[in-house]
Amino acid sequence: MFCQECGSKNNDSAAFCANCGTKLKQQKEPIKVEQPYVRTEQEEPQGDKNKKKKGNIILLGELAVLCFLIIFIHDYGKKQYDTESIAQQYFIQYMNADWKAVYKNMDLIESNFLTEKNFIKAMEKQEGKEIRNFYITDTKKSNGRNLCVITISYQEKASDVEQSFTISLIKQPQKKYGIFDCWKVDSYELLVNEYLITVPKGVMVTLDGVSLDKSYLAETDEKVDYYTLPVLFRGRHEIKLEQENMEELVRNFDTSEEILIPAMEFEKKIKKEITQQLRKDMKMIYTVAINGEAFKKVKNFYAKNYTDNGKKNLEELIYYMHSTGDTDGLKQVDFYNLSANIVGDGKCAEIRLSYDYDAIYTILDWWTGTSSMNTYTDNEELYLQMIEEDGEWKLKSVYFEPITY
Repeated sequence: MFCQECGSKNNDSAAFCANCGTKLKQQKEPIKVEQPYVRTEQEEPQGDKNKKKKGNIILLGELAVLCFLIIFIHDYGKKQYDTESIAQQYFIQYMNADWKAVYKNMDLIESNFLTEKNFIKAMEKQEGKEIRNFYITDTKKSNGRNLCVITISYQEKASDVEQSFTISLIKQPQKKYGIFDCWKVDSYELLVNEYLITVPKGVMVTLDGVSLDKSYLAETDEKVDYYTLPVLFRGRHEIKLEQENMEELVRNFDTSEEILIPAMEFEKKIKKEITQQLRKDMKMIYTVAINGEAFKKVKNFYAKNYTDNGKKNLEELIYYMHSTGDTDGLKQVDFYNLSANIVGDGKCAEIRLSYDYDAIYTILDWWTGTSSMNTYTDNEELYLQMIEEDGEWKLKSVYFEPITY
């Protein structure tokens, strides 16, 4: 320490100054006060720094993985949904006859007849092919790049012959998952337009479960109706026809065929009713002719607008059987084994009738003057028409031939 009086330096433990003898005053050390530590905004705990550093590393890793996934998904999707991949998928589905998958890949506006169910039905008879190998030989895109035509060459397992399969793809306005171009197969080759169906007049027509109303009726005439279907799948379909008094007709057909059904078969009970009535009419008409009686006895067998034709036929029958002498001895005619093929529109029946008959006649023995009864048996065919009138079947157009023996 230093003396306050003379300024000489002394030991810190001295009580008096060694130079001037002045009593030295002991200096007290200042009390050190510990100040509380205040962390500045710039400083962070070491642990927090480590955690933050570790979090940043994880975040960067996640971003890297996300970027990789985005790139992978983009490249995979681009390959999966590009035109060549779509064409190859479609080709395999078609060759495997996987019609449900084929339908989903088609560019198609569905309608009453253009449905998945009808497409599978239409294609059910077309079998798949076993392919040995295939490859794309040509790809052409339109200038607008909305149409792409791809040709695939292939060989079947059982053949060395190289065949080609052309697929036309149409770019859709919407994106797949909002990212990738969406392509569908042009369905033109699998469709047939303006398909004509001809059926008996007035029948109810159902095609592939859809009832055809008047909007499909293109034309009609005296006997048939013409229906036009705007578009159908190429292949097999089912048509059903229904009409009063007629047997329901169900037929499977292929669009490569023309559907022409000019007539339907009558119900069995109606056929039986017509055949029985016809046998009764024939029996009575020939009896009247044999006896030379008036037309009024059989007038009621004819339809109202066709009695003149019936009267004329009966007069010719009477004339022939009574003026030529060929049937002078004819006494009676019995008809049996009637077999009728009857078609029509439910109200008018066109009939092809085959039948057997027994002609019972007498022969005069000129030597003895006595007569003997004989029977002549034969068979014939007859073509005629009958009309349902007031709940009964009446003769419309018929020409009964004279019975000879």
